[in-house]
Amino acid sequence: MLKRSILPLIILGSLLIAAPAQAAFRVGIGDQDPSMFTEKRWKDLKLKTVRYVVPWNSAKDPDQRAQDRRYLEAARTAKQDVLVHFTARR
Repeated sequence: MLKRSILPLIILGSLLIAAPAQAAFRVGIGDQDPSMFTEKRWKDLKLKTVRYVVPWNSAKDPDQRAQDRRYLEAARTAKQDVLVHFTARR
């Protein structure tokens, strides 16, 4: 009998602990082309977060740095929070 009454309490405790993790959930778009910020379909979504993928060694490549700068400036102009994701070099 004791086992049956403890199981629901364990399940309830697990749900209460997991609930705050969902509070930080964010939805955004991951696109590498800064022209998306001027597209009507994207504007209609009214999102505030974007994800940008950057090679881990982009600081060594002037062309990549310029591309990164263009994207980040376009995102700033569109009032977006940018989540930067570092990946393998290109």
